[in-house]
Amino acid sequence: MRESLDLYDFKKVLLPIPPLSEQTGIANFLDKKCSKIDRAVAQKEKLLALLKERKQIVIQNAVTKGLNPIAKMKDSGVEWIGEIPENWEIVKIRRVLTKLEQGDSPTISNKETGSYVIKLSAIKGGRYYPEEIKPVEDQLILR
Repeated sequence: MRESLDLYDFKKVLLPIPPLSEQTGIANFLDKKCSKIDRAVAQKEKLLALLKERKQIVIQNAVTKGLNPIAKMKDSGVEWIGEIPENWEIVKIRRVLTKLEQGDSPTISNKETGSYVIKLSAIKGGRYYPEEIKPVEDQLILR
Protein backbone atom coordinates (compact mmCIF):
# COMPACT_ATOMS: atom_id res chain seq x y z
CA MET A 1 0.00 0.00 0.00
CA ARG A 2 1.24 3.46 -0.88
CA GLU A 3 1.56 5.96 1.93
CA SER A 4 0.11 9.38 1.36
CA LEU A 5 -0.26 12.70 3.10
CA ASP A 6 -3.40 14.71 2.56
CA LEU A 7 -3.48 18.49 2.59
CA TYR A 8 -4.97 18.64 6.10
CA ASP A 9 -2.09 16.56 7.56
CA PHE A 10 0.48 18.30 5.37
CA LYS A 11 -0.49 21.64 6.89
CA LYS A 12 0.43 20.23 10.34
CA VAL A 13 4.05 19.42 9.36
CA LEU A 14 6.52 21.49 11.37
CA LEU A 15 9.14 23.39 9.39
CA PRO A 16 12.09 25.26 10.88
CA ILE A 17 12.42 28.75 9.40
CA PRO A 18 15.36 30.95 10.37
CA PRO A 19 14.81 34.68 10.81
CA LEU A 20 14.90 36.74 7.57
CA SER A 21 18.33 38.18 8.41
CA GLU A 22 19.74 34.65 8.73
CA GLN A 23 18.01 33.53 5.51
CA THR A 24 19.66 36.48 3.75
CA GLY A 25 23.02 35.53 5.30
CA ILE A 26 22.65 31.92 4.13
CA ALA A 27 21.70 33.06 0.60
CA ASN A 28 24.69 35.47 0.46
CA PHE A 29 27.04 32.75 1.74
CA LEU A 30 25.80 30.27 -0.88
CA ASP A 31 26.04 32.90 -3.65
CA LYS A 32 29.70 33.58 -2.76
CA LYS A 33 30.62 29.90 -2.49
CA CYS A 34 28.80 28.96 -5.71
CA SER A 35 30.44 31.87 -7.52
CA LYS A 36 33.89 30.69 -6.33
CA ILE A 37 33.12 27.16 -7.47
CA ASP A 38 31.86 28.42 -10.86
CA ARG A 39 35.11 30.39 -11.35
CA ALA A 40 37.19 27.34 -10.41
CA VAL A 41 35.22 25.17 -12.87
CA ALA A 42 35.71 27.78 -15.63
CA GLN A 43 39.46 27.86 -14.94
CA LYS A 44 39.67 24.05 -15.05
CA GLU A 45 37.69 23.95 -18.31
CA LYS A 46 40.09 26.51 -19.80
CA LEU A 47 43.05 24.43 -18.61
CA LEU A 48 41.51 21.28 -20.12
CA ALA A 49 41.06 23.07 -23.45
CA LEU A 50 44.71 24.20 -23.38
CA LEU A 51 45.87 20.68 -22.52
CA LYS A 52 43.79 19.24 -25.37
CA GLU A 53 45.37 21.77 -27.74
CA ARG A 54 48.84 20.87 -26.41
CA LYS A 55 48.08 17.18 -26.96
CA GLN A 56 47.19 17.87 -30.60
CA ILE A 57 50.43 19.83 -31.06
CA VAL A 58 52.47 16.97 -29.58
CA ILE A 59 50.72 14.46 -31.85
CA GLN A 60 51.15 16.73 -34.89
CA ASN A 61 54.86 17.22 -34.19
CA ALA A 62 55.49 13.50 -33.61
CA VAL A 63 53.65 12.56 -36.80
CA THR A 64 55.28 15.22 -38.98
CA LYS A 65 58.71 15.68 -37.37
CA GLY A 66 59.41 12.41 -35.57
CA LEU A 67 60.71 12.08 -32.02
CA ASN A 68 63.99 13.94 -32.44
CA PRO A 69 63.28 17.68 -32.25
CA ILE A 70 66.77 18.55 -33.56
CA ALA A 71 66.74 16.10 -36.48
CA LYS A 72 67.93 17.47 -39.81
CA MET A 73 65.00 18.18 -42.09
CA LYS A 74 64.61 17.92 -45.86
CA ASP A 75 61.95 19.03 -48.31
CA SER A 76 59.43 16.23 -48.81
CA GLY A 77 58.68 17.26 -52.36
CA VAL A 78 54.99 17.36 -51.46
CA GLU A 79 53.68 20.89 -50.95
CA TRP A 80 51.19 20.18 -48.17
CA ILE A 81 53.60 18.00 -46.22
CA GLY A 82 56.51 20.45 -46.21
CA GLU A 83 59.71 19.33 -44.54
CA ILE A 84 60.27 15.88 -43.04
CA PRO A 85 63.18 14.39 -41.08
CA GLU A 86 66.15 13.65 -43.34
CA ASN A 87 65.99 9.87 -42.73
CA TRP A 88 62.29 9.60 -43.65
CA GLU A 89 61.09 8.71 -47.12
CA ILE A 90 57.96 9.53 -49.08
CA VAL A 91 56.13 6.46 -50.40
CA LYS A 92 52.84 5.84 -52.13
CA ILE A 93 50.18 4.75 -49.70
CA ARG A 94 49.76 1.40 -51.47
CA ARG A 95 53.25 0.38 -50.18
CA VAL A 96 52.09 0.57 -46.55
CA LEU A 97 48.33 -0.02 -46.80
CA THR A 98 47.60 -3.67 -46.04
CA LYS A 99 43.85 -3.64 -46.34
CA LEU A 100 41.20 -1.26 -47.59
CA GLU A 101 37.55 -2.01 -47.34
CA GLN A 102 34.31 -0.12 -47.26
CA GLY A 103 31.93 -0.37 -44.34
CA ASP A 104 31.82 0.31 -40.61
CA SER A 105 34.93 1.51 -38.82
CA PRO A 106 36.44 -0.93 -36.34
CA THR A 107 35.85 -0.36 -32.64
CA ILE A 108 38.18 2.27 -31.29
CA SER A 109 39.93 2.10 -27.92
CA ASN A 110 42.51 4.19 -26.10
CA LYS A 111 45.08 1.40 -26.10
CA GLU A 112 48.34 2.33 -27.74
CA THR A 113 48.75 -0.56 -30.13
CA GLY A 114 50.77 1.17 -32.78
CA SER A 115 48.10 0.46 -35.39
CA TYR A 116 45.68 3.08 -36.57
CA VAL A 117 42.58 3.58 -38.66
CA ILE A 118 42.82 6.47 -41.09
CA LYS A 119 39.27 7.44 -41.80
CA LEU A 120 38.43 8.74 -45.26
CA SER A 121 37.48 12.01 -43.58
CA ALA A 122 41.18 12.41 -42.67
CA ILE A 123 41.98 13.16 -46.28
CA LYS A 124 40.10 16.02 -47.87
CA GLY A 125 41.11 17.84 -51.02
CA GLY A 126 44.55 16.24 -50.97
CA ARG A 127 45.23 17.41 -47.39
CA TYR A 128 45.74 15.12 -44.42
CA TYR A 129 44.01 15.91 -41.09
CA PRO A 130 45.88 13.97 -38.33
CA GLU A 131 43.18 14.54 -35.70
CA GLU A 132 41.11 11.94 -37.59
CA ILE A 133 43.48 9.02 -36.88
CA LYS A 134 42.29 6.58 -34.23
CA PRO A 135 44.08 3.68 -32.43
CA VAL A 136 42.63 0.23 -33.11
CA GLU A 137 41.93 -2.44 -30.47
CA ASP A 138 44.49 -5.29 -30.43
CA GLN A 139 42.03 -7.99 -31.47
CA LEU A 140 41.13 -6.08 -34.64
CA ILE A 141 44.66 -5.78 -36.02
CA LEU A 142 45.39 -8.00 -39.00
CA ARG A 143 48.93 -9.32 -38.75
